[in-house]
Amino acid sequence: MTTWLLNLKNLLEIKISMCSRCEHIPLLGRLPNLRIIDLSYMGSFKCFLDDDTNMLGGTTDTFLCVEELHINYCRSLVSLPSNLPKLKVLYLEECNALVSLPDEIQSFKHLKELTISDCEQLRKRYGKQTGVEWHKISHIPHVKFLDPL
Repeated sequence: MTTWLLNLKNLLEIKISMCSRCEHIPLLGRLPNLRIIDLSYMGSFKCFLDDDTNMLGGTTDTFLCVEELHINYCRSLVSLPSNLPKLKVLYLEECNALVSLPDEIQSFKHLKELTISDCEQLRKRYGKQTGVEWHKISHIPHVKFLDPL
């Protein structure tokens, strides 16, 4: 992605799918009105970037309006953005390299629904009352762990 994306100031939703060689997605966090991000079938996708070289951290003013984040079949994903203050829905499916959620998830006060499907590392770490990190997501009203079909 290049800087032309920054011209899409009114973009509310973006879906990126089947970009098998895409490892990073820069600039999405700088779209001020973006509400929904849907990424799927991106086998090489590893992380979000705030520019072409830096991984997103918790101190940047990014993703301020994102309410839904859906990530499916991104098996190389290793991290999620940590600054999602308006996030309501987080759906993760077959993100096998993702071993943890951002620590800041405890402060996502609008997060009402977390669904984790076929992400064995996350299931072990955050499993209801059995995972060592369960306390970080126990405030979320609807937490679901789905088994693979």
